[in-house]
Amino acid sequence: MRYQLFKTMAQEQGLYLPDGSFRSKGEIDRKLAPPVTISPIPKVEPRTLQDWTDLLTLYQEKRREILPLPQRIAVTHKQGPVFYALLGDIHAGGDEVDYKRVNAEVDAIKHEPQAYVIAMGDLIDNFFFEPATQGDIVNRAEQGKYAEALLSELNGHLIAGVAGNHELWSEKSGATTYRDFTEKYKAHYLEGLSYIDLTVGDSPFKLAVAHQFGGHSIYNSAHPEMRMQREAGDGVDIFVGGHTHRKAINRQPIRGINGAREALYISLGAYKSTDGYSRKKGYPPLTYEEMGGVGLILYPEEKRVDAFWDIRSGLRAFQNLKTR
Repeated sequence: MRYQLFKTMAQEQGLYLPDGSFRSKGEIDRKLAPPVTISPIPKVEPRTLQDWTDLLTLYQEKRREILPLPQRIAVTHKQGPVFYALLGDIHAGGDEVDYKRVNAEVDAIKHEPQAYVIAMGDLIDNFFFEPATQGDIVNRAEQGKYAEALLSELNGHLIAGVAGNHELWSEKSGATTYRDFTEKYKAHYLEGLSYIDLTVGDSPFKLAVAHQFGGHSIYNSAHPEMRMQREAGDGVDIFVGGHTHRKAINRQPIRGINGAREALYISLGAYKSTDGYSRKKGYPPLTYEEMGGVGLILYPEEKRVDAFWDIRSGLRAFQNLKTR
């Protein structure tokens, strides 16, 4: 029996067999190689739906033990009044951020023992895609270090940190700005719509907070917060949101079965006046008055809330109140 050694156009070596079929040199070598013995492959029994239910339920329980994510928290101040600073949308790293204003507000807060903070998310830009990163003056790692320094300055004043969409981007690939937030600052980490049962003296105040509520209106900057009152705000006194960079403080009565009560709707301003996206869309740069967080003074006796367009002006009013 004759075999013909032959090279293909691709220079592959092998043999043509009498039946006209071709065997490559690799195939022939593997056939002639000594046999290999491996241990038996264990038989895997298919899991039933109940097996999967038990396994995934266990994983859920363990994950919630390691990474608790409460939707409702309680905070109690034995005496009042107290001051709350609501700030977010700093977007650190951006070229058009008012870093001096952030620093001045943080400095004022940390020197007032009865001032407390709810951080409302988007503390850093955290862009990871082009061309958005080109508008940042420091990289993501440096932005994270800035946020850590900011939160450290507020240690002892922080009540909660709410995740923004810019924080949640990095959660998919690793640690977020709020890494170790609960352990470091003894404050709650919140995501999405969350409720805060805030008691000052004997007076209860109920807050609904989220970085972003649904809805938008060109006529009412607090529309998302007012929409949330209709969807999931039964019994809530104060609604606080951010994300839109459209600052607003609105009050209005809500009628219920037991009569009317007042609700306060707050949409926070950003600390970044503009960026490439805003310019592309034709949005005008934010003015000083349109930027920044909001300050609240909560009075226990009358169950009253005074809202201030600027955190430092609110703090001055609070300190004047204490000296009377």
